[in-house]
Amino acid sequence: MRRGGHTYRAALDDRHATAIEDVVVVHDREAAVDAELRRAGTAHLEAVLARSPETFDGVVLALDRIADGVVHAVRASYFDMLATCDAVATDEALRQQAERLAAPDPLRVGTGRAAAVGVTAIVVRRLGDGTTGFTLGLRSPALALDPDKWHVVPSGIVDGRGVVGTLLDELAGEHGVVDPRAAVQGAHVIALGYDVARIRPELTVMTRDLGDIGAPEPSDEFVAFREVRLAAEAIGELWAELRPDHLTPGAAVAIAAVERHLGAR
Repeated sequence: MRRGGHTYRAALDDRHATAIEDVVVVHDREAAVDAELRRAGTAHLEAVLARSPETFDGVVLALDRIADGVVHAVRASYFDMLATCDAVATDEALRQQAERLAAPDPLRVGTGRAAAVGVTAIVVRRLGDGTTGFTLGLRSPALALDPDKWHVVPSGIVDGRGVVGTLLDELAGEHGVVDPRAAVQGAHVIALGYDVARIRPELTVMTRDLGDIGAPEPSDEFVAFREVRLAAEAIGELWAELRPDHLTPGAAVAIAAVERHLGAR
């Protein structure tokens, strides 16, 4: 994806379901992780855990296939995602192995790896200057994924509770929303995209205007914040300022989704 003269390892799909309840279909089985790819990624997993020993190996929903803009998902573990997706971002041999397993369309087929589904919420709210916008957060250097990079707040990996359950938790935890179920009402999917570096899907959801809900506060995940106006010129300024090594792939997907959404209005 080319923006502001830079190439981001992210992409937008042309099709996606718009209802957050419909964009992911969960199948009752475990991801068939390739044993050889998993062994090859173990050294990377161990290095991540050495840097971030508090990392939890929870259940995540991982890509099985994408059809008609819908993500079909199966259960997997976070550690398997680190070993079979995060590892390929910096190891070309592992990447080629992962792509062969899911040929001919590894972005849309999850065969052999735990391609956990990411979700980002564009929480539309009143900013300090009275305009509407959303928030970027600088990720802590202690995190397992994308330390010291800017990410949209809130964002996360879709866990065993599904997209809605994950969003409710993220809205309450990162934005301090007292009634997250009310906040999710009226929200819709504005993009299905891809973290091309890790070969896994990323969803972007946008809420309705939630008004004066307040800014997120520093946490174990985010150490600093910046507000972004919901306007095309503000998005253009972000692309000019934040190079690919400053942004998470998920954030690049989400910001491009907002840009496309604004252009379509």
